Amino acid sequence: GSPIPAPAGQSRNHLYVLDLASGHARRLPVESGFAAGVMAVAGDGRSVLFPSSRAGIWSVSADGRSPERNLFSITGTPTGMDTGPDGSVFVDQQDRPNELVLLRGGHAQRVAASPAGPSSLTVLPDGRAVWEQVIAGRRRLVVIQPGKEPVPLVVTSDETSTPATVAGPGLVAFMVGPPGKAEI
Repeated sequence: GSPIPAPAGQSRNHLYVLDLASGHARRLPVESGFAAGVMAVAGDGRSVLFPSSRAGIWSVSADGRSPERNLFSITGTPTGMDTGPDGSVFVDQQDRPNELVLLRGGHAQRVAASPAGPSSLTVLPDGRAVWEQVIAGRRRLVVIQPGKEPVPLVVTSDETSTPATVAGPGLVAFMVGPPGKAEI
């Protein structure tokens, strides 16, 4: 979550330990791109497990004194997680494609599918769509139009991602860089 009010410059959620007696929240040192919404506390209470946008399930000590570490890879999008008293980890995953569908004249036309879902899309003035795909674990924006293969929006070795928007004639604003360090 995020404290209210959020600290200046904090634009994403983080993992916190909340002391219920004092109401004090202490941020855990997670730099691997915490994917908000799913987490679990280990049965012994000494670590917090979470999915990372770098892929996989990670762990960080609850006291914040040890750095995060990767526990194992996963194959789908985690929707739930818990730990057993013996140290086992249970992860509920979903693996379904996301589809971009063009609705026109009462008909639906499948334009593209992506196994890793985009967070949003934008439509260019000429009707083509800009959509995020994940290929080999790296995000990139592609331009999609019916009957054609997706093509990169820009040629770069950097990750490109949503949100994206038309920013004027011939201009698109989007994110460039890895999760947590992306710039517009």
